[in-house]
Parts: sequence; structure tokens; C-alpha cells
Amino acid sequence: MLDFIREAVNGALNLLGAEMTGDFDVMTAPDFTNCDYATNAAVKMAVKNKKKAADDLAGALEKSGLFEDVKVIMPFVNMKLAMGSLVKMLNDGDRPFPAKKEKLLIEFVSANPTGPLHIGHLRGAVMGDALARIFSFTGYEVITHYYVNDRGRQVRLLGESILAAKAGQPQPEGGYSGDCVNGIAKDISSGDSVEKISDMAVERILAGIKTTLVRLGIVFDIFYSEKKLYDEGHVSRTLEKLKDKKAVFEKDGAVWLDVSDRDDKDRVLYKTDGEPTYFLSDIAYHDEKFNEADICINIWGADHHGYVGRLKSAVELLGRNADKLEIILYQLVRLKRGDQLLKMSKRDGTFLLADDVIDEVGPDAVRFFLVSRKGDAQMDFDLDLAKEQSSKNPVYYLQYAHARICSIFEKAGEMGIQASPCGGMIGEEARDIIKKICEFTDKAALASQERAPHHITGYLMELCGLFHGYYDRNKVLDGSDPLLSSQRLFLAGRVRETVKKGLGLLGITAPERM
Repeated sequence: MLDFIREAVNGALNLLGAEMTGDFDVMTAPDFTNCDYATNAAVKMAVKNKKKAADDLAGALEKSGLFEDVKVIMPFVNMKLAMGSLVKMLNDGDRPFPAKKEKLLIEFVSANPTGPLHIGHLRGAVMGDALARIFSFTGYEVITHYYVNDRGRQVRLLGESILAAKAGQPQPEGGYSGDCVNGIAKDISSGDSVEKISDMAVERILAGIKTTLVRLGIVFDIFYSEKKLYDEGHVSRTLEKLKDKKAVFEKDGAVWLDVSDRDDKDRVLYKTDGEPTYFLSDIAYHDEKFNEADICINIWGADHHGYVGRLKSAVELLGRNADKLEIILYQLVRLKRGDQLLKMSKRDGTFLLADDVIDEVGPDAVRFFLVSRKGDAQMDFDLDLAKEQSSKNPVYYLQYAHARICSIFEKAGEMGIQASPCGGMIGEEARDIIKKICEFTDKAALASQERAPHHITGYLMELCGLFHGYYDRNKVLDGSDPLLSSQRLFLAGRVRETVKKGLGLLGITAPERM
């Protein structure tokens, strides 16, 4: 829709032979104007009298026949689309997005394989997967990564925790406990080495994580192993690059990265015991990611906010464009059942498993609720609401709209009515819903640009609200007026198509019956 308006404004400017001082904007018009869209193109024209420029632009737009009303309220020219323009866009269908030149790599979840996923991990999981779908839809070539921390202190601590559980001994300081650890402990031999136990535990836990993700419809292109960075020499090569930049020094028996001028302090790469830090692994990993893609996006929990600056600094030292490394932070999720908040602790093993939540409310509800708000907003996930079979539950509300339209088409088939493109009979009553349908690609583009899937959830709620209201006020199928019925059926079909596409971008099913 916005592209359509922009093309119309450009056509009017060309007709006027206007010279421009810069790019103009197109936006939604304020409600008080009783118009649909507005542009500041007049104030970007290379003339002194901006009011006259606006009047001239308004006159040219009126002559185009695309608008039923054009009014100047400086500094904007406001436009209300003609019903014929809206109907034509509805009948033509959505324009596909052109292919983007930049390849995009998005990494998400990347939870340490030291235990099963919990609800906090799932917010990043469904956000990342929805964004990957939205990016693909809007023209990007997308690669999805799950980074597996399968070496280092935490993995060894997992093995030690399992060995302690096997022997009935106290857990090591900072160790892991719970059903996962106890379950693995039953299957090991007390004589196994910590390294062997750790490797086996990581393999088993990662397999469980993959199973949980598949239940949500999330399948990664690559599970990237941290071990691979060392085994294939990526870490050593990255370290040499940093040395070449004179960015590495030794102090107090450790190896440091000199980023004090970019970060709050220098950062350790190798500890005094010779063990590499996770930071070094991450630098090497991101260097490899930029070999695969032009834009790299990470979905991280908000507790990682202090890590953002130092990683961007390291990427820049490697000669990469730090602006092309985007870190999206999300707040953790609190689970509610009624008025009761459920407490979770991963290390104590008392958290509610992701699989338990999926079992209770279903994957569609999990996905919708976890992307229904902006990622940096605190979220309370109401389990009772997510299970409710009523319009109070937004997932049910949207899926019911799709199923209702499917039933309308079944009935139309029985009546011998077929959908036909809309014409003048559709009436002004359908204006708002037609306009909303035509805005779908604008919302998808906005969700892509702002890295924010919640724009899609809000849009779908608005569209289905308009449809339910339209359906209640209008008889879609009227045997005494088959021509009008066929046009209303076409309109309903476009709503169904749009709802299905929108739900698909969120990874949510569109049932035909409920």
C-alpha cells in the first residue's frame, strides 16, 4: 500500500516537473484528517513557497483519479483513497517482495546444552524463528544458526555433576541438579571419565532440545559446534588476526584483548591457566559468520546486555562492519496460572520445562503469546488464558476467523456460489476491511525493518476484528443475490488468505475446522 501511494506521489511530482531537495516520506494520516495516508513531499520540493507547492501537488493527485479526497494541512498533503483504487488492489493481490542483495544470518536460542529448554529459552526461540520467516518473506536469503557451547567449564561442570549424582555425593560448587542430571547419572558407569560423561550428556541433552524445537516447528539450518572452532583452527586464525591489529597483549599471566578505548575495560582471551574464554570463542564464531552472510543478527536474553559492546568492538577490530552485527535483547518470561506466579530456577532443576508448557497449551499458543509483545517488554504468560476456547484467547480468536471463512466456502459450494473479483457492488461497508487487507505487506515490511514480529500479531487481531464485525453486519451468502454474494465471498477469501499468511509468518497453524 505504501509503495502504491509513493508511486502515485512520484507520478504527480513528475507531472509537475518538480525538483526535489531530498527524499520524501509517506505515512498513515492522522485520524482527524479523515484520510488514509499523508506525505511531506511538498516541503521537499525545491521551491520557496511550500504552501503553493503543496496545493499544486494536491491538485495533481486529485487529477490522477486514485483518490476521492486530497487535502493540504501543512506541512502534509493528506490523501483518501478512492474505493475503486482499493478494490483494484484487493483484486490484484499482494505484490511479492524483490530479492534483497544482502544475505542474512540469524542466530537464536543457543542455550547451553546443560539441561532441557525452559520457557525463557522459548521466547528467544519463537522470536528468532518468526523473524527468520519474516525475513525470507520480505526477500532475504536467510541462514539460521544454533550455536552449541559444547566445550569449556560449564560442560565439564555438567559431567562432574552427573558423576557426583551417580556416587550419591554433594554437587560441585555451581553444579547442576534435577531430573535431567539424575536421569543421565543412571545410564553411566562410575568408571567413566568426566570428559566422556560430559560428551555423552551434551549429545543427549542437545537431542532433547532439538526434539522440543521441532515440536514448535523450529528447524535450524546449522547447529554450529564451539568445538569446531578449535578443531578446524578458526580460533587460532582469529587470534592471529587480532595480533596483527596489535590488539592483543599479555598481563599477569593471561592474554588480553585491548578494547579499553571501545569498551569499559580490556577483556581476557586466555586465562592464567591457559584455558580460552567464551569471549575468544565468540569472536572467532562471529568472524566465521561474517564469512557466510552480510548481516548477522543474534537473539539474546536481556541478561547479556553487558556483552554487546565488547563483541561489537572485537568484530570491528577484525575489519568487519560492527553495524551489520545486530543484537536483539529480549526480557525473560514469567509464567502465571491464575493469579499465581510460577518460580523457576534452572540450576536447581525446579523450572517448568518447555515441553511441559507445550503439552499444556499447545505449540500455537506458545508461539503466539511469546511474540505478541515487543521483545524488550516484560512478559507474563497466562497459561489459563492460553488454553481458553473463547474470543478472550487471541490465538483462538484468529484461528476461529480462518475456520469460519472455510465453513463459509463449504456452504457456498453447496449453494453453487463461486467467488468473483470485487466490483462496485461490494459497497463502502467493506472499505476498512479492504484497506486492512491491502496493508499486509506494509506490516510485514515493518516487522522486518524493526525486527519485531509483534507487528504481525497486532495486525492480525485488527484484521480479524474487522472481519468478525463485517460478517455480523452483512450476509455474506445470499441466495437471492448471487452476484453480491460472489463478491463478498471473494473478500472473505482474501481475508482467509491474509490470515493464513500472517499466521504462517509466526509459525502458527491455520485450521479449517474448530
